[in-house]
Amino acid sequence: MLNAKNFIPLAVASPNNIRPELTGLHVTPEYTEATDSYRVIRVSRPQTNPDDVPETVKPLADRSDYVMPLELAKKLSKALPKKSSLPVFLNAFENENAGETVTFSVTDCETVDKFSGKKIDGAYPDVTQIIPVEDDRVADVVLNCEYLSEILDACKKFGSPRARLTFNGATKPLTIAAQDEVDGQTFMALLMPVRE
Repeated sequence: MLNAKNFIPLAVASPNNIRPELTGLHVTPEYTEATDSYRVIRVSRPQTNPDDVPETVKPLADRSDYVMPLELAKKLSKALPKKSSLPVFLNAFENENAGETVTFSVTDCETVDKFSGKKIDGAYPDVTQIIPVEDDRVADVVLNCEYLSEILDACKKFGSPRARLTFNGATKPLTIAAQDEVDGQTFMALLMPVRE
């Protein structure tokens, strides 16, 4: 079962067909993810009581690991309802997963729309190897996403293709710095962490 959040990783899927397995959505029993080799976004799959799933969709109990093509992912994402009185209807249900093909359905309990596509061949990279584990972490800092986005947009407008983020501790401001490579002007912003 996938909901709208499970398609967010497509924002970083590779547009380059040199490695086709990076052009789609990696679907596993626990999460969906995408990468372009420089960025990774991973979103866990929704937790739903199997008794809440409508019988009309007959979802698979055993889900495997595969790469969903971008076209199928976009169709599914677009087909998902934006609102429903029953949250279970905000999901796409995996119905078939045999050989080269995967099929999902989206339902409002009255109608069932099915979407199929050929899985992308190739081994998806094991990005788990590069995800820091608890022992590797220096500090956990909670930031306001909107404020961080606004600062990075301002940095982009400044004209620098890169920004240096310095984490100064869990209760001290994050420093975002950049320098214009042409005229040497500097950009500096601070973002206070959110207190939990």
